[in-house]
Amino acid sequence: MRDKIKVLIITSIICLFYCGVAFGYTGGGTKGNPYIVSNVDELTTILNEKGSNDWVYISLKSNIKIKKTITVRTGYFVINATNGDKTIKRSTSLKDSINDQSNPGYCFRILNTSYVIFGLGGNMLTLDGSWKDLGNANMSGWINVEPGGRLYIERFARLINTFNNEKKSGAPIMTYGDTQINCEIGRCKGYNGGAIKNIKGTLKVYGDTKIHDCVSVTEGGAIHNSQKGTLSIEDSEIWNCEALEEGGAIFSKDADSLCVIYSGKIHNNKSGESAGAVFSGYGATLVVGRSTSGPEIFENTSGGSGGGVRCNGGTGTDAGGITTFIRGTITNNTSGKHGGGIACGEAGENGQSKLYMSDMTISNNTCTESGGGIWTPNNIQGTGTEYAIIQNSRITSNTCHKYGGGISVHGKVYVSNCSIEHNFTGDRGAGIHITEGGTLKYDMGTISDNKTLDSITGTGIYVNGQLKINESARIAENNVVYLPKGKYIEVTGELYKNYSSIAKIESEDKSNGTKLVYINYENGTGEKELYYKGTSSDEYEGKEVQKKYSCVGISSQQLLRTGENVSGIGKNWIIISEKYLIKYDSNTTDEVKNMPSDQVKFWNENIKLSSEGPKREKYIIDTKKHWNYSKDGRGTRISAGAYFYANESRVLYAQWKKRPPKEIYINAKDRYYFKGQGIVINREELLKKVTVTDDVDNGNEYYVRIIEITRTSDNLVNNDSSDDKNDSSSNKNDSTNDKNDSSSNKSDSASNKSDSSSNKSDSTDNKSDSKNNNSSNKSDSGSKGNYKDNNLLATGSNLVPEKYINTSKVSVYKIKIYTETETASVNATATFKIYVLDNETAIGSVRFISSKYIYTLSDTSKWNKKRNETLNTRLTNALKDSNPMLKVAYTSDEIEQIRKTVKGKGYRITNSLNKNITKEW
Repeated sequence: MRDKIKVLIITSIICLFYCGVAFGYTGGGTKGNPYIVSNVDELTTILNEKGSNDWVYISLKSNIKIKKTITVRTGYFVINATNGDKTIKRSTSLKDSINDQSNPGYCFRILNTSYVIFGLGGNMLTLDGSWKDLGNANMSGWINVEPGGRLYIERFARLINTFNNEKKSGAPIMTYGDTQINCEIGRCKGYNGGAIKNIKGTLKVYGDTKIHDCVSVTEGGAIHNSQKGTLSIEDSEIWNCEALEEGGAIFSKDADSLCVIYSGKIHNNKSGESAGAVFSGYGATLVVGRSTSGPEIFENTSGGSGGGVRCNGGTGTDAGGITTFIRGTITNNTSGKHGGGIACGEAGENGQSKLYMSDMTISNNTCTESGGGIWTPNNIQGTGTEYAIIQNSRITSNTCHKYGGGISVHGKVYVSNCSIEHNFTGDRGAGIHITEGGTLKYDMGTISDNKTLDSITGTGIYVNGQLKINESARIAENNVVYLPKGKYIEVTGELYKNYSSIAKIESEDKSNGTKLVYINYENGTGEKELYYKGTSSDEYEGKEVQKKYSCVGISSQQLLRTGENVSGIGKNWIIISEKYLIKYDSNTTDEVKNMPSDQVKFWNENIKLSSEGPKREKYIIDTKKHWNYSKDGRGTRISAGAYFYANESRVLYAQWKKRPPKEIYINAKDRYYFKGQGIVINREELLKKVTVTDDVDNGNEYYVRIIEITRTSDNLVNNDSSDDKNDSSSNKNDSTNDKNDSSSNKSDSASNKSDSSSNKSDSTDNKSDSKNNNSSNKSDSGSKGNYKDNNLLATGSNLVPEKYINTSKVSVYKIKIYTETETASVNATATFKIYVLDNETAIGSVRFISSKYIYTLSDTSKWNKKRNETLNTRLTNALKDSNPMLKVAYTSDEIEQIRKTVKGKGYRITNSLNKNITKEW
């Protein structure tokens, strides 16, 4: 009996097996009546055997452990959890085939005709890769979607704890087909893509997707997209992911690969190299935002360029790509190199780098080098245009340590209707920095309140390349456009602003003639583009003008001018110029009529001086010197009405000359000396009694020349022997008359100023050829002596008398002198005599001598013989009031009468004559 029972039980089990009841799954596989499975074998059987073109619904009532790879070859399946949350987990036993250390497998493989959806039910289905349980064991990913296969993971499923470290180019999810993600993926790791790698397939991340805390050993901390793969992200969030190389959240590469980020949040991700959040390059296309929405990319960090986004990136011949920003915000990202917000890469030999941006907010980003907000490369282009385009965007409060707080321009970039404000740089170009070879076109918008560390090198724009502006372009007055040497602003179209400043410019080269603005459009001129109000001609007249540009750091006399009137520059330039003042000085305190008004001149703009001729009584213009740079007429001369070329402020002094004389009169007096007198009879001494006047009597000065010296006698013979010899008392006369003689000498010196200076009178305007032999000169008739043979000592144009005349012996010399006007049109001659008298004490003589010449008497002179005291001492003492010898004050007329009386006696003093002369002493 017992054996029959055993057979019956076994038969029943076999029957149940073939009827499908032995594995425990129930249901019909429909949405309303799904298959209910409790173990991996039941799940595997349904996936292998129940596939069809209709959807097959599978609900897990228990957690399932996968020991070997489940391959879905065909059919449409929906897998979810029932009766609470469930988990499908990778086996943690290394004995199971899925964990074969030589070839670990994926948990699921979805082949080309199959379609699997996880997580449509109301309970959470967790896909667990057992990374923490397996530790350092070799593992593969969780799902592999083959080409043609389709995978959807919906919001009631999640993928966690998965590491693909065996498939060297793999990720927790490897997809070559069509994959849609609307779930949470967290704490995962892969070699290419910390969560998902899409190769040639289509990957859509949307809805409530949250990818976080994932790591890629290479690129793409969350997602890796390549080989013509298409990736779209919408309304999702990716955070706390990391790529040890590039793309802290997303990495997309290769030609015809596309990444579109419509909306969502990508934040707090980081990369070891470039792209703290998003990398697109090696020919890939990136689109950020759409007309109605855009993503928020914030607080990401990169070790290289692109704290937020690295677009058109890569290296080598295939580097580059196409990037379009339509809408979105990129804020508070940090780059270890260029582009705190966005760094756009250069195109390789086979690539291109194209950029279009609109309606973006790029703010509060930071980089250690250039481009705090945006960095653009040398060979950047637009999408269908020559220039990369950045328009309708806000680029604010970004910071860089070097160049370009807002934007660093290395190629051709067109900025339109953007607000570039409150950016900062530690070096140059707080708003925008244009590097050498870069070109910026700017037509409207605001560049304001940007700052540099030293506040001088381009707070608004630093132009080391080309800056082209038109339409409504304006840089606020609190920002400066800095122009290194040789750089300028180019105006490519008429500027529509009719008020305020277009640009405040600071030029490295502040020298005059420096070109600052070039007007480069049809019918455009510097005159038209420089002035809001007034013209360049108005500035000559001192009228008020208002200019569109200003220049800082130049001198108070420098200003901006058009180059129209500057030789070698032309009408299309606005340059640094300088204002000069030409002042006319009458050069006299006399009243002068018809003086010209002061004039204004600008650098290298020649002006015509006033042709007006000033008028002054008793004077005429000295045409050889007028107008003159120097008050004394020795400077540069420029004629009235001539063009003034010098770049300088200048006082022009009128040059006058006295009206020229028609006659010159020489008054020369004979001179008297004593034998042995210690005095040099030089030119000054000889001409002391010579005065020159003329018929105009206006103080003209004349230079007198000694032209002939003749010795007329070696001895002077006394014609009055009956007179008594002059005793020593006659010496009193010599001292007593000293004061008057001194006064006379002062007059002599004053009347002969011309002896020591060049003749300054000019008779250019007087063409008279008359010569005056001065018939009024009486000096030749003064001698009463008899003379021996005449002896001509010298003739010449200007003799040196001390070579021929001395007091070594008694002699008489005849001196002929000559003077003329500067042009020699009028001249005169005169003669006078020099007497060297015997100084024997036996011959009483009078000597009129001033105190200045007391000490010219030599010690051997008989006039200086020692008695009780020397004559020098006696003469000196005679000038003292306390001395017994009298000091007599004579009038000039009395002195002259005494001179004539003594001279008439041959300078010999008789007792009667002596008494007569001294009767009043």
